[in-house]
Amino acid sequence: AVERARAEASLRRRESRLRAVFDQAAAGLARTDLTGRFLEVNDRYCEIVGRSREDLLALRMQDLTHPEDLISNVPLFEKTTAGGPSFDIEKRYLKPNGSTVWVRNSVSAVRSAEGT
Repeated sequence: AVERARAEASLRRRESRLRAVFDQAAAGLARTDLTGRFLEVNDRYCEIVGRSREDLLALRMQDLTHPEDLISNVPLFEKTTAGGPSFDIEKRYLKPNGSTVWVRNSVSAVRSAEGT
């Protein structure tokens, strides 16, 4: 029981450190599901795209991407989520006020130990 408690405490400390890195990163970070729906975003990402966390968590990456950039972005995203390689892309996001912001995204799939 003591060893289990130590392991759980160690896991909580590691999770806390990873959460702090995600939340405090100078780069905009986002995690989506396989359809592009936002699952978590950090404050910097919210600043870049000009939206609140609550707004973003109700959207998909495709909802923010400039329509002209979807043609190149969506196939790469789908390939990566199907097991393909990571990719970098320069594209535009649409802000709520109608303006655009250019970003360079690095997209990677994070897989479980089982490969999902």
